[in-house]
Amino acid sequence: MLVINNTLRTLRISLAFLAVNGFLIFETASVRSASILKTPLDNGMETLTDFTKFLQACITPVALISGVGLLLLTITNRIGRVVDRIRNLVRELDNPGVRNEEIKKNQIPILLKRARLLKNSIAWLLIGMIASCLIIPLLFVMNLSRLDLKIVGDLLFVLSILSMLISFLYFFKDVLLSLNALALEASEYK
Repeated sequence: MLVINNTLRTLRISLAFLAVNGFLIFETASVRSASILKTPLDNGMETLTDFTKFLQACITPVALISGVGLLLLTITNRIGRVVDRIRNLVRELDNPGVRNEEIKKNQIPILLKRARLLKNSIAWLLIGMIASCLIIPLLFVMNLSRLDLKIVGDLLFVLSILSMLISFLYFFKDVLLSLNALALEASEYK
């Protein structure tokens, strides 16, 4: 009997270490029959499998946040290029006798429209990122207090996805406008 208790205790300690490090993705029969495993990280969570399920549920919002961060980096780089291009065009147009003055003047409204589209794309991406960020504390509160706030989490997730789709539409419109500006710039070489 002492050997079985020591074996179960060793198994519980090993599983507790694995669960805290995010490796436990199943519950074994011997653990179910043994006493409930508790760690200092539980903070009111009843079992380690609850904690593991909580960590697994957090993976999707975290991946979403990472992907949105990369898109945000791309779009902020594009808006930086648009701003630089507008400044260069204005500087060139301030000089008397500038070459292709009419083409350059026609590019500025297109670039300003692109800047507005990129600003809107960034705003919608940030809304999606904030919604994704709110999912993680919501999951924690749900797990800690045993409240059923699943509908709030679902709404935040839908808001996150929809805002990203809207952002992508603005981004695609910017790409189309950049091709129009390129066509204007290259029009004399056709």
